[in-house]
Parts: sequence; C-alpha cells; structure tokens
Amino acid sequence: AASGSLVEVTKSLNQALRVPLAVLAGIDEPQQRALLRRMAHRIASQVSHDGRDAPKVPRVLIAHLMHGFGNRMRALASAMSVARAAQLELIVVWPRDLHLNTAMHELFELDSNIYDTGNGHANQIPFAVASDVYASWPEIEAAHENGLRDGRLKAGDENGAAARSDGTWAEFELYNYMELDGGSASKGKRFVIAENEADEAHQRSLGRSIYFKSAYIANAHSEWTSWNEDNKHLVALQPIAAVRALVDEVEKHIRASGRGALRNAIGVHVRSRSLDEDIKNVAKEKEYTVEAQREMEAWRQRSNAHAFVREMQRILAEEDHNAIFFVAADSDHALHEIQQELPPGSVFFIPRTCDSRDGVCVQFAFADVLCLARTKLLLGSNWSSFTELAQRLGAKHTRLAGVDFE
Repeated sequence: AASGSLVEVTKSLNQALRVPLAVLAGIDEPQQRALLRRMAHRIASQVSHDGRDAPKVPRVLIAHLMHGFGNRMRALASAMSVARAAQLELIVVWPRDLHLNTAMHELFELDSNIYDTGNGHANQIPFAVASDVYASWPEIEAAHENGLRDGRLKAGDENGAAARSDGTWAEFELYNYMELDGGSASKGKRFVIAENEADEAHQRSLGRSIYFKSAYIANAHSEWTSWNEDNKHLVALQPIAAVRALVDEVEKHIRASGRGALRNAIGVHVRSRSLDEDIKNVAKEKEYTVEAQREMEAWRQRSNAHAFVREMQRILAEEDHNAIFFVAADSDHALHEIQQELPPGSVFFIPRTCDSRDGVCVQFAFADVLCLARTKLLLGSNWSSFTELAQRLGAKHTRLAGVDFE
C-alpha cells in the first residue's frame, strides 16, 4: 500500500491504521509513505510463525508541541521516551505560530530521523512531522466523545469538515496540558499506559492511541519518561548545518583569542523580558494562567542583567581572574550592559541582526543553547525553559539567578 497513490496511502493510514485525518492533513507525502511502512512492519512483526495470532493495529502517540523552542523540546523529549517505552508510533505536531514561527526542518536534519531508523543513533527513534492538527480542541473532544466508531466519514462532508468528524479520535486517550484550551484540558493529567492499572477507567484506556498536547513533560511513570532518558533523545537529534556552523564559529573565535574553547567558558543565559515585552502580538492573558503569569514575571525580574553582572564580577574576583563567558540574552540591552561591565575580551556571544521568533532568528537561538550546553558552568535564569534546555543538552553544573545568586 505504501507504493500506491497518496490517496490510497492516506486511506490506509486513516481507515486501517486509525490515524486521524486532521493529523494526516499536515504530513507530507514522503512522510506518510514512511509512516505507513513503519506501521506495516510493526504489524508484520506481530504475526506468529503459524499465523494463528491476529496482529493488533499499532498504537500511535501524537505529540502536539506548544509554545516556544525550549517548551517544545522538553515535551518532545518526554514524548519520545514514552513512545519508545510503550512501543507507540510517534507523530510530532510542530505548528508555526506566534511563539515559534519556524518549521522543524529549519532547525533539525530530519531526513534520516524520519525515513530510516534514526541517523544510526541508538537513542533516536523515527517519527513523522505534521505541520498542524487541522481540528480545534473542542472539535477533537467532540469527535472523541461522539466520533463514528467505524472510522468512515459522514456523508456529504467536504472542505475539511470530514477531518473534524473523523471517528478515529474515539480510539484515543486525550492528554491536553494547555489548560486555557478549556474543556477537559488539564495540566499534569497522568498517562495511563501500564498493564497493572486496576480500575475500570484505566483498563478501558489500555490499548488506545494517545494525543498529547503540551509545552511540558508528560506525567507518566519514571520507567516511561525521566530526565536522563528524555535528554538522550534530545542529544540524538541533529541540528541543521547552518546551526552547527554558528557554534563552530564561536569555538573558532574563542580559540583565536587564546582562551581555550567553550568547555573552558562559563555560560550565561539572561531571561528578563516582561511578558508584555516578550512575544509580539501574544496576549499573556490568552496564553498563561494568572498564576503562571505571576510566577514568570517574578523570576524574570530576578534574572535581570545586574544580577548576572554581579555574579560574573564575583567569579572574576574570587574564583578565576581569567574566566571567560559565553552570553545569550533575550535583549540587546542586557547583552550590552554585560559587555560594558566586564573586562574586554572576556565576553563571547553570537552576533545577530534579528530579534524575533522566525526562521533564521530561531536558528541563532538554537546555536546559543548548544553553546551554553558546552560550557563548564551555566549561570541561568530560573523558570526558563531555555535554561532548562541547555541543561538537558549537556550543561552539567548550573547556578540560577534568584536562587544561587542575586
């Protein structure tokens, strides 16, 4: 079937393998064919030698990633761990929106990750990437509750309505951690994927596919997702050549200065912009709960450039007179303040001409976090998913503004 027309491939994935049309609409043809081949292989591997055991339809984990780069990466890492542990076929939904207007292939080398077994890396699992889910959360909830159980489309459905009435949603367990979506959305809802769950509701969920919409890690048993296992998946992902080149340029610059390499530097991540100044055209009250707004604002105030300058100066005075710093900041003002207050030649950074959440700008940010991950010590911002991502990617020692220094 994978060699048939795209219509036939989509039909097989939807009607036979129970992947929702609203998700398939965002997956391009090569990835749909690869997905069908992988799922067919899963079925073939179940068949007993005597052919008496009827194979089960492979379950799917749809990981719908939300918010900015750091948020998406931690949710992705967790989803990859769950998919591997529970033997689920992974589909990653990576929408372009105000938080991150950059496609996944603009950041990662996806060819081998998608089509083969994952770039030859033991910790990489293959996945398909969808550009969006072409159904709203209320529509998914309604289809989950009332969807046609045979997976066929309602007569007369046209121009997208068919995808929203797709009965395959009734075969999913829904985990939406984005609480402002309303309905049954609940941050931290615990995944039910283990065979030893006792009550009837848990038993009904076993054998179902999973839809996971989140900017956070999945709440699941530690055997399914954990800090160490999740991070192995992130490290296995390959940045595109342009991002790797930016990191190489920083390494070259430090070597040319005679100050060693990034592994000899102290990383500095300043996340101090207020929510009102942060993301263009994003209204904080529509994206974050009141409690989350209060927490974020408090920590960003404590992660101001002054606090980092004082700690950097203290390190130079008390710990290492020759210390060098790699700085990634969320504003030019913060970076300039640090440069002015620190000795000449001690501060390194990636120059850029843009400050947005589009294309090339996000590539600069990706290079920033890779550089931070290589440093021997990270001075980070608490309550920042970007600082957290640097830790996940390799930063072994961290001190946080407002926690470890003021």
